[in-house]
Amino acid sequence: MLRVLQAGLALAALGLGAAGFSSSLPVLVLMSIVYIAGISLTIPTMISLVGMLAGDRRGAAVARAVHRSVGRAADRGVSDEDFKRRLGS
Repeated sequence: MLRVLQAGLALAALGLGAAGFSSSLPVLVLMSIVYIAGISLTIPTMISLVGMLAGDRRGAAVARAVHRSVGRAADRGVSDEDFKRRLGS
């Protein structure tokens, strides 16, 4: 599973890095596809790893991991303490 995570991160970094230096539309589109492929491998793998490491509290751990990565922007600044209180942990 770690190899899939490493491959996904490498693909995402390659695609995003190459897209940033591209001045050609076809290359930009191709590197965007490479980036999306990398992210498509990375996110499910990370969710599986968090779930495996959390054991019985897997749902709360995945929710907290998602909150830490994207939830703060969506929640407009909800702190970790507020989030813990909402989860009841």
